Amino acid sequence: RWYALIEALREEEAGCDDEAERARLGLEMVEIYRDRLRLDSMVPSILEPLLDRQPGNVALLDELAAWAERTNHPADLIAALTRKLPLVADGSERLQLQLRVARLYAAGADATCARRAACVPLPEPSIPSNASRRPIAA
Repeated sequence: RWYALIEALREEEAGCDDEAERARLGLEMVEIYRDRLRLDSMVPSILEPLLDRQPGNVALLDELAAWAERTNHPADLIAALTRKLPLVADGSERLQLQLRVARLYAAGADATCARRAACVPLPEPSIPSNASRRPIAA
């Protein structure tokens, strides 16, 4: 029955000319996928096309950021927050958003360094002693 409701919402959205109404319908579908069907993986496939049409819709960006945080997708979270940055008018809120993005980048860099440290280094290649003294033919 939830899938039938989603299909009805999709049809209504497809025939809708009002962008605000499209966003509302999309958020309803997100809520059903997230809360009723437990299919978080469907959330970006609903939000991204809506954001293509409405890049300044903060509610859609907030929902995308919440999805990325909930499902541990830091790159998607950084992308959503970065898309939201130019839309934030309050200087203090913008600064907090920039600091959050910076912390996410730093956490990613720390994770990369930790992965590199865990790798076993390859041994240095050995060069035969006579090969290093042989002149290169011209």
